Amino acid sequence: MIKNKEGITFGAVDMVVTLLGVIIGLSFSGDRNIILTGILVTGIADSFANASGIYAMSHVENGESNIYPAIYCFMATFGTMILMVVPFLAYSLSQAVYISATISLILLVLFGYYAVPKSTSKPYLVPLRFLIVGVSVGIICYVIGSVII
Repeated sequence: MIKNKEGITFGAVDMVVTLLGVIIGLSFSGDRNIILTGILVTGIADSFANASGIYAMSHVENGESNIYPAIYCFMATFGTMILMVVPFLAYSLSQAVYISATISLILLVLFGYYAVPKSTSKPYLVPLRFLIVGVSVGIICYVIGSVII
């Protein structure tokens, strides 16, 4: 059964990783409006997609629909998107990219710890894995952005 905690973790982590790639990849455009548009379009679509996926998974696993994990997932995904937009409204473009990347990596570690089961003997492994995924996406999108833009 999908629990609210899982919906929150899934939504937030997915958005952080997705927007980290979008921000780093589009940063080569040097255009704040392109980056903000990329964040908003991706964030809104991802918020609805994540919530729909969690809702469908809840229905498949239980045979009944539980809307609450989907709502929490949507709110976590959408809220994370808003958090990632703020630096682009308050700072210069280069500062905003670094601030957003830093926020992303911190959030991945925090949500990694939040996702660790209490019985885990090595609780640092989950945040480390989340961090590895985030850094990998950042590097891949950096390369793509530097080649294409």
